[in-house]
Order: sequence, then C-alpha cells, then structure tokens
Amino acid sequence: MTDNIITEEETNSSEPEPILTPDTLKDLLALRGITTSLSDAQLETLIDYKIKELEGLTGIEVYPTVHTDILRNFNDDKILLNYYPVQSVSSIIIDNQTHPTDSITLDIEDGIIYLNNNQYGNATVTYTACLSEEAIDTIFYPLLIDFIEYGLPESRIKQGATSVKEGDMQINYSTNSSETLSGKIQSRINALRNYNTRIRML
Repeated sequence: MTDNIITEEETNSSEPEPILTPDTLKDLLALRGITTSLSDAQLETLIDYKIKELEGLTGIEVYPTVHTDILRNFNDDKILLNYYPVQSVSSIIIDNQTHPTDSITLDIEDGIIYLNNNQYGNATVTYTACLSEEAIDTIFYPLLIDFIEYGLPESRIKQGATSVKEGDMQINYSTNSSETLSGKIQSRINALRNYNTRIRML
C-alpha cells in the first residue's frame, strides 16, 4: 500500500494558445446585447483571472501543466495521479528503476496508470495534465463566457433581478434559478466538478 502521494513540482509548459481573446469576447458579448467599456488589456487580464478562478473552484487545469508526483513506499499495480485528465506521461521511476511508459495502460480521464504487475519501492511519476479539448469546447468555454458576463458592470442580468426596464419596455427574466445566468453558471461549475471526479471502482 502506498503511504502518500506528494506533488513535488508544478510548472507550466510552453505558452499555450489562449482559450479566449478580447476580440472574441467582445463579439460574443455583443451578440448578447452587451458592449463593454473595458480596454483589450483589461479584458485580457479579466479573462486570465476568471480562468484561474474557475480552475480554483473546480480543481481542473485548463492549460497543460507538468507535475511530478512522489509516492512513498509504493506497493501496487496501479498509480492514481493527483491531477487529471492526463495528457501524457513522460517518466515513471519505481525503486530507482525507470519503468517504460510504452508498457503501461493509461486511463486519461481518471488519471490512473495501470502497470503490468505489482511494483514495490518509492515511485516518481512526471506527467502533463489538462482539460480535454472536448470538455473545453462543451463545458468550460460556455461557462467562462457566462462567468465573465456576470461580473461585468454592463451586464443586464444580475443575481436576484427579475426584470430590466429599457425605455418604455420592461424585460422580465425567469426567477427559476436554473434559468437565470447565475443558475446556468452554477450548473456548469457542477458539471465541470463532476467531470473531475473519479467514478470507477478501483
């Protein structure tokens, strides 16, 4: 049985392509009837801040990040990594012996390395973890847009608001929490958290 798992190192890999640019954000907000007064530099800072905030809320890393997990007194035929989904495994060292990465079975979504047989000794695993492109497109990206919109002063929808008056026209919004912007955000945060939960019987 493994005593513990310690993540010794966490470093960002090469600069990734941004998930969302200020120009794209402004276009998407315009489709929702919102024009922001923030500059591109301010929007870029806001996007980065909201991404980090969502990573903290969900425990999921959006951009590829390299980690090294150290497992003391390892004694098992599988390794549960601290961070997942896993993009790749670069090295596995068990009892000072390098274990070939091409001989393992990797559960990418749950971050589980299956070895061919039981292994003994201290283990060190270096790997890259990040959210899958599919999850970014279907869950994270829409959540990020809503999350940013909700915090903008120009946003027409605020938590608890039931209507907005524009001139002689009054627009009513549903008070059902699942239909409000805040309700959508919470629902998508929960979906992202569930995505990052191991559900397999080990």
